[in-house]
Amino acid sequence: IKTLLKIGLFSHHEKKVITYDAFGLLHWNHIKLLERAKELADYLMVAISTDEFNSKNKKAYHSYKHRKAKQYAVNG
Repeated sequence: IKTLLKIGLFSHHEKKVITYDAFGLLHWNHIKLLERAKELADYLMVAISTDEFNSKNKKAYHSYKHRKAKQYAVNG
C-alpha cells in the first residue's frame, strides 16, 4: 500500500479494500462478497490464489489462468 501511495495510484483518504479467494466456481456468495467490498471501497483489489497455493490448501476446479480471466471479466 505504501508503494501505491508513493506512485500516486491512490491517496491516504481513499478507503482501500482487498478481498481474496480461490474463486474456483464463481457462485452467489462470491458475487455478494464482491458487491459488498465494492460498496465499502474507493479502491478494491481482488486477489486470486495461485494453483500452487491451492494444491496445498484446497482444490480449485479451474486453473489460475481461467480463474483470473473469469474474475477480470466480472470485475473489469
